[in-house]
Amino acid sequence: MFIPKSTNAQTQHLNISGSMHTIPASTSVYINNHASQVNPNIWGTNANSWRPDRWVSNPRTSDEDNKQPSFINESLLQPVPGAFIPWADGPRICPGKKFSQVEFVAAMATLFNRDQVLLVGSPGETSTREVNAKLDRMLSDSELSSATLQMRQPGLVKLAWTRRAEIK
Repeated sequence: MFIPKSTNAQTQHLNISGSMHTIPASTSVYINNHASQVNPNIWGTNANSWRPDRWVSNPRTSDEDNKQPSFINESLLQPVPGAFIPWADGPRICPGKKFSQVEFVAAMATLFNRDQVLLVGSPGETSTREVNAKLDRMLSDSELSSATLQMRQPGLVKLAWTRRAEIK
């Protein structure tokens, strides 16, 4: 997965970590999108781990009266430029970026409005650790194909949709 860019008719000068680099005119440049999104210098030593909380810059606090989590102090993390570029960047950014973001939020809100997805262990698996280890093995054995993530052993883990308790 890469993002093609070009210097066109102009030479480009880049400052990368304090070192100046010159890219000649009419040079094609291919940005390794995946590598930029799992760079441990930007995302930490657990850059390859599934951690949705990495996008929240302020920790959740607890509302003592209701014993419910409070999201009042949370805000979304804005990564450094170039660290997360799924729609490319600059003047030729994907024209469908905003539409896809809104569509994603609408789909997730609809799917998880009343239900949740749980990881289900196979017969004989007694601990959450065993089930999570199997999930990690399955994800580690996945690969990026031409445009999407392909899981080689999708039947290795099972998921169950369950109705969530009513939220007050």
